[in-house]
Amino acid sequence: MSSMIRSLEGSKVILNGITCQGWSQDEDALTLPEAFERYITMKGADGLMVSGTTGEKGGEVTFKFLANSPTVQILQGFVLAEKNGAYIEWNGIVKYSDNSIVTLAKGVMKKAPLGYTLGKGAPKTMSYVFEFSRIDFETISGSF
Repeated sequence: MSSMIRSLEGSKVILNGITCQGWSQDEDALTLPEAFERYITMKGADGLMVSGTTGEKGGEVTFKFLANSPTVQILQGFVLAEKNGAYIEWNGIVKYSDNSIVTLAKGVMKKAPLGYTLGKGAPKTMSYVFEFSRIDFETISGSF
């Protein structure tokens, strides 16, 4: 599956009530799956087959922040909570500068940095990968 990358300049991203700040300057600071309809084919035990399309989209979303951003500090607290057995369902919204909106629902944190380090030799950016079961693209103006 290919990914969609758009500029975050003038955009707002909220994840579980956290306004995300301190984005990486890389062009892939926020990576979403392409907007598409899924084609589904199901075959039953009786040999009959049903096929169709669905507008429900899900997939992997990557957030990349500067290592010293306030958002990384907050997310590392959630990483620690999950490592200690907490289950956290993630939801979010992305509002681009052209008023296009992406809603992220029912997600789980799939990958996170192992630790939070700063200083010489430390990574400049930290990436967090989430798997969302539902991603809705609503284009008010502009296009995806």
